[in-house]
Amino acid sequence: MTEYTVRQINRAKALSRRMYKLPNGERIYLRFPKYQRIEHQTLILSFFTLSFSGLVQRYSHLKIANYIINQLLGGINNVQFIHHVAASIFIAQSIYHFAKIIRMLLIDQELGYMWPTKKDFLDIWGIFLYNIGKKDAKPLFDRFTVEEKLEYWALIWVNIIMIITGLIQGFPVFFTKFFSREILPISKAIHSWEAVLAVLVVLIWHTYHVLVKEKNNSIFTGYLTENQMKENHPLELIRILEAIAFMKEISKIP
Repeated sequence: MTEYTVRQINRAKALSRRMYKLPNGERIYLRFPKYQRIEHQTLILSFFTLSFSGLVQRYSHLKIANYIINQLLGGINNVQFIHHVAASIFIAQSIYHFAKIIRMLLIDQELGYMWPTKKDFLDIWGIFLYNIGKKDAKPLFDRFTVEEKLEYWALIWVNIIMIITGLIQGFPVFFTKFFSREILPISKAIHSWEAVLAVLVVLIWHTYHVLVKEKNNSIFTGYLTENQMKENHPLELIRILEAIAFMKEISKIP
């Protein structure tokens, strides 16, 4: 008789529970549990609040930005307060996410599915060949597509840059004790242009690609249909179905 470890059984059990049957017989799959949806929605709220309150300050010389600051939001002090509150939430969430990564590495002893692998580099090449008509099919993806991984690591980079440059501007006296005062205009320029770039990438690439092109609203509902899983995450779908079969098999063991 085959012996299975507790780790194998627990993983299979968790995977098998991600498939649900609706009353009409349709099968849906849990993409994001509730805590991840809350985390992502908090990120959306803090990101767009930061973007809005930051960009109206950057372009305050324009009439519409000036109107928003003084007529709609009650003055520059209110705008800066909103920006700082959103920044605090953004930083707190970043710390929480980093703590989750540390827990995954040290306690769960798992890398997770966002870490780059050799397959990702092969997939990038495969996508390129598909887009120029040299391959008939796109690469098959697991939990995350290579595009999602690129977006994730780009967001990590943006987080680090924006938090560091934002803190320098928020606490100039403290930082100029250790660095030249030239760090202030430099950090302001980096913070400002990085913000513009981040907004453009999120709106044009991420929002369009996920919500418009793919019609994927799983970050709000938590679920994907079977067709969506087959199209975008076929390898993960296979793992889920194999886990269901595995749990049925071991349930027969006396």
